[in-house]
Amino acid sequence: MLDSITTVVFDLDGTLYYGDFPVRNAAYTVNQLRKIGLQILFLTNNSVKTRKQIRNKLQRMEIQCTENEIITSGYTAALYAKYNNLTDIYICGSEGLREEFENAGFTACSSKDAKNLVIGYDPDFSYTKLSEAFSAALNAEHIIACNKERSFPGNDNTLLPGCAAMVVPIEYCANRPADVVIGKPQTRMLELICREHTVAPNQILVVGDTYESDILMAQKFGCQSAYFNGNHDKTKYPADIHLDELSRLCTYFHD
Repeated sequence: MLDSITTVVFDLDGTLYYGDFPVRNAAYTVNQLRKIGLQILFLTNNSVKTRKQIRNKLQRMEIQCTENEIITSGYTAALYAKYNNLTDIYICGSEGLREEFENAGFTACSSKDAKNLVIGYDPDFSYTKLSEAFSAALNAEHIIACNKERSFPGNDNTLLPGCAAMVVPIEYCANRPADVVIGKPQTRMLELICREHTVAPNQILVVGDTYESDILMAQKFGCQSAYFNGNHDKTKYPADIHLDELSRLCTYFHD
């Protein structure tokens, strides 16, 4: 099954690290896969940090990578806005998300001047920020959600509220859904990988810990998948390979 694979795409939160702490042997695994000639990429729904910040975090964990090998929902949202010639964008999200849009050539505007709205995860989300985003949403031509993930694993694998905690209240108050959702389980980030890294869907192995986002995204796009979850049920969560097979095939060792 792995004969056709040229590229391994790793999810980050819950797969290579939990919050600030790496999964055991994460660096070893990535390095071993690189040694046998596979292209390694990193894909995350996280829109809080810039690609540069994530690169620095991975390197602190001794996982060597370049900024170009990292695809985030924030970076993809900025490119989506650029490719579709969107202007006057109000950004409801982190400083990192705003920086990704600035890197793509955008200048964020106020909510009262907004023609478009982008919503990303914000650990400092507040009623004031909700009010500003709601104001922008009422008249926005497009509402772009970086993702609608319910939760994600933090330190000690503790589940934390995800970007849906920001997106859904704005949708509900404005009485309209987001027009575009960028992140998993949608396939836009994989489409970007194929375009930027010259790879076909059937050459990609997606490794992730969340069936409803990582594995379903891979299946939708025609990629092969490795379900990384020690508590998985192979009948309930079908994937091309699971943790135990991945351990044998890719010298992956995990508690």
